[in-house]
Amino acid sequence: MYYANNLSNKLANEETKKVEVVAKSLEIFGKNALMLGMDSIPPASPADLLPTQIISNNTTIPLIITDGNNNILSYINLADVESEPNEKLRQTELKTELKKYNERDHKIILVLNDSTKQYVYYGESSLTKSLRLFPYGVLGVLFLFVLLLIYFLNNSNRYIQDKVWVGMSKETAHQLGTPLTSLLGWLQLLKDQGAYLDITIEMEKDVERLKTIADRFSKIGSQPTLEAEDVVRI
Repeated sequence: MYYANNLSNKLANEETKKVEVVAKSLEIFGKNALMLGMDSIPPASPADLLPTQIISNNTTIPLIITDGNNNILSYINLADVESEPNEKLRQTELKTELKKYNERDHKIILVLNDSTKQYVYYGESSLTKSLRLFPYGVLGVLFLFVLLLIYFLNNSNRYIQDKVWVGMSKETAHQLGTPLTSLLGWLQLLKDQGAYLDITIEMEKDVERLKTIADRFSKIGSQPTLEAEDVVRI
């Protein structure tokens, strides 16, 4: 951003120098027009060929020329304004641009004679504007990239955590299965001997509950087997 800002400032300074040359050329034409008593700029004489070429070569920098009372006389390189078919809206847009240039102090005074002045207001070319916006566009892309990277890392960490939980669940189910099998064997032995029947029945219920829990733990992370069922009955 620092580099692009410096570069755009240098380009803007070069454009300002170019506008000063164009303004000087316009001043020469204006003085010639007043000397000849004409209301408009006269046709270029051989001596005016260089100023004419300087003015015509400006195809990028927007200019608005006004009289001493800031009444708009002419303008060039304002594509948005020139494409507006409605004259009233065009004048409104011109005044808006004029105010914007005035606030930035982008103004050059043309002294035609002791009592007549004109002003040349100028803006930035599309190239300079694009150069100023370029680093923000790069930062926007970089910001999106960082968001995508954070999203990827977050999902990756979540995937790892899920795998850890699945592994712990299956290991828990496996470790529960061994003592449960042993308990079931001892319960069956007690039942065969007919000892402590009331206690063994209650113990069997608790063991079955533990088996259900172990079975649930063992199914975590595995793909379910889908079967067609009667929804109304369920």
